[in-house]
Amino acid sequence: MSTPHLHRYLWAKFDGASQPYPLLAHLLDTATVISLLYQHWLRKGLRDLLAKELGSRAPSILSFLAGVHDLGKANPYFQAQPRQHSAQWKAFRTELSGHGLDISADLTEIYIDHQELRRHENISVCGLNWSVHQEDKITTSWAPMAVIAHHGKFSIPKIFDGLISEDLEDSLAETWPLLHERIIDEVLKATKLDSSDDIPPVSPEVGILISGLLVLADRIASQAELVESGLEQLQTEALDLNAPEKWAAVRKDECLALIEKTVGIYHPWPEEELADSAILGGYPPRFTQEKAVGVGDGLWNVMAPTGSGKTEAALLRHSRRNERLIFLLPTQATTNAIMRRVQKAFQGTHNVAALAHSLAVTEDFYQQPATVSEGTREYNDHDDHYQDTGGLYPTEFIRSGASRLLAPVCVGTVDQALMGSLPSKFNHLRLLALANAHIVIDEVHTLDQYQSELMEILVKWWSATNTPVTFLTATMPAWQRDKFSQAYTGFSSTSPAQFPTVEEWSACGNSAIDIADIPTECYAIPFHLDRGEEKDLVRRHAEWVRTQRKKFPDARIGVICNTVDRAQQLAVELEDFHPVVLHSRMTAEHRNQSALTLEKTIGKGGRTRNCLVIGTQAIEASLDIDLDLLRTELCPAPSLIQRAGRLWRRQDPERHLRVPGMMNKELNISVIKHPTPGATLPYLRSLLQRVENWLERRKEIKFPDDIQDFIDQTTPSLEALMAEIDDDAVASELNSDLQDKIAESSQTITSRSQARNVRIKLDAVLQDDAKVESLVGLTSQDSVEESSTRLIDRPSIRVILCDSGGEIPGAWEADPTTLIAIRGRDTTQLRRALQGSMSIPDTSRFSGLKDRTISLGDAKSLLRGYYALPMNPGEYDRVVGLLGEG
Repeated sequence: MSTPHLHRYLWAKFDGASQPYPLLAHLLDTATVISLLYQHWLRKGLRDLLAKELGSRAPSILSFLAGVHDLGKANPYFQAQPRQHSAQWKAFRTELSGHGLDISADLTEIYIDHQELRRHENISVCGLNWSVHQEDKITTSWAPMAVIAHHGKFSIPKIFDGLISEDLEDSLAETWPLLHERIIDEVLKATKLDSSDDIPPVSPEVGILISGLLVLADRIASQAELVESGLEQLQTEALDLNAPEKWAAVRKDECLALIEKTVGIYHPWPEEELADSAILGGYPPRFTQEKAVGVGDGLWNVMAPTGSGKTEAALLRHSRRNERLIFLLPTQATTNAIMRRVQKAFQGTHNVAALAHSLAVTEDFYQQPATVSEGTREYNDHDDHYQDTGGLYPTEFIRSGASRLLAPVCVGTVDQALMGSLPSKFNHLRLLALANAHIVIDEVHTLDQYQSELMEILVKWWSATNTPVTFLTATMPAWQRDKFSQAYTGFSSTSPAQFPTVEEWSACGNSAIDIADIPTECYAIPFHLDRGEEKDLVRRHAEWVRTQRKKFPDARIGVICNTVDRAQQLAVELEDFHPVVLHSRMTAEHRNQSALTLEKTIGKGGRTRNCLVIGTQAIEASLDIDLDLLRTELCPAPSLIQRAGRLWRRQDPERHLRVPGMMNKELNISVIKHPTPGATLPYLRSLLQRVENWLERRKEIKFPDDIQDFIDQTTPSLEALMAEIDDDAVASELNSDLQDKIAESSQTITSRSQARNVRIKLDAVLQDDAKVESLVGLTSQDSVEESSTRLIDRPSIRVILCDSGGEIPGAWEADPTTLIAIRGRDTTQLRRALQGSMSIPDTSRFSGLKDRTISLGDAKSLLRGYYALPMNPGEYDRVVGLLGEG
């Protein structure tokens, strides 16, 4: 067979194209794209890592691998597509046969009998005369494994064990091996390699990174826009398949523009001074912010009080790094709030960005066009298409799923990263995204034992890839800090946890940790422990509010309850005070309205007086609000410190007008007398007892002197907790306190055990002598739900409330069954539907509501994980949220 026949008739892409797109053309496109991703999308640290192991020919090796990834499409089954029965396909098969390609039924039936033969990636490896077995080392078999995994999963096909190789040999006959050789020769010409034997061994982490990069290159090269353009240029002979060595030069600019249009290339601030101005808003930098600009590689752990400018410090560190940013937070509400701040900071840049959480499509960020005009690039106020997006804009390519982590700027929930610690299809692409950015994780202390075990895996991955990481937290238990320190440095910490400090941890095999104390103004928060029976909690909350309102008519008052039920009951009791309520049992739109109201009225710059806020844990880490007076139910020390951080958050010249005579902030803490085991939920009784014991020995909490002791004494490690149990068991018989501690330790052990059972076995993969069978575990599942990143002990179901009367904020007003018809690309309708979403407890109390739900499992969008819930009058209140059946 002559070269023109090869180029003209073997095809790779047809779906959606005007005609079949030649196989070699797609391979050369992919080779071009991956070389550009290497040069322009990978951060310098990863380029250096790949170059160190691949040598000076790294771009050529990557291009060759991308150029042969679909080699296996040159097989009779793929080319013939025997299951396609349209007249178009019949005519196309006749044409292929007429040019001497054997695609007879005798050959294609062999493929039908063997599923592994129908996977063209397996044939690619065979066509390259490569093979892979479970006992082979990753270091020497990374290339075939990368080719196999370009459709999502690492696997070890039986085809390489000789079980079906005879059938394969018969199916290929003489023609197809010659075609494989011809394609390989053409790719070698294009990439300037001598042979496929020029691929050196690499470390497992580099093999994983390249595997992910190959997936991304294939996705971009498969865009319909590039395929159609290629077809046109082949017809005009601007592109020539007979000159593969010239292909990249012709396609370079177009492919680079497509990368920018799809995944995006990071563009830093033009000058450091502009970055400082955008991030600090003209204010002088504080100590932590000054330190940030001098931080190099490694993990920077910032433990500083609430309101000390940690967010700006992280952004300032990033402003000195020409690389992507992934900013992760504990909740959707904090994510949305930080996205607005990040947009403001990046004003004056031009970057593709993504907002990453399950309800992101409902946010305003995704209501701007998914493409950007040239006028926006220059901030042309006269352009009719101009929108002030803060320098950030979305694209369709990175609008959903794990692809959002690929954006130059991504703000998401921490769950988006934690999914990388779980085995799932395309996990190598997620791990690449997480290594190819500066990672910032805020409120690290909110990670529980289960999530901390998952995070430990990611910290090890970041250490292996020398990824820059910034941890932000107002509090961090010693056990958690030591776990992450050891995971990143490889050594046990030799210094105790201190607050407030900034620490630099090195991933270069050095146990030394650079620690700097943060100069902090010392102050104390006096507190009052108000003990009462559980049944009287709501009444006592209400009495406190009325007393404070009578004393301070203009005060901003807040009450934080530990349960939604108590928050709702209190809001009803105090309805004459017109409270703003925020908790989880509200529609997404209702929560958003409440959050925006609070940020506008008592957030930064807000000047509202006479305000009452009632909520749950959603308030403690979600809102940048400033309260004058606060009452909170007893909670774990980290949460208590966070809640206290809503008090007197800023220097406010009008505060003395709202609370005249108050010289300092004070905290009122409600404590349940003699609680029954279930009375302290969602917290364990033993945990709250330690907090109460610590507090009752004091009259005030001193900042910062008391904070680390408060955290460590009330949030012990498992080892410390077991020691307490041993001491108690020796001192007394089994009592309620000892039972509580045993239950607490059991919960901790269970959480750790479950996390270790489900997370990927990264330690085994990263060993120098790791076997390829360990790679399979990275991608063993088809998909991972976002909820898998949290240990759910109180099951719930996701619903979309439906209310034809339009009384419920955000509820779907049309027939519930119309939700099923919404398509995945109809973002306007998806946004409208998800505004009415929420989770309801899967308990007997809500069984009546659950019985009325309509499954959306047949939906062709992300709504398939939801249920439609038609609502009756009286079941939802516009102020306090879902009440239940009327």
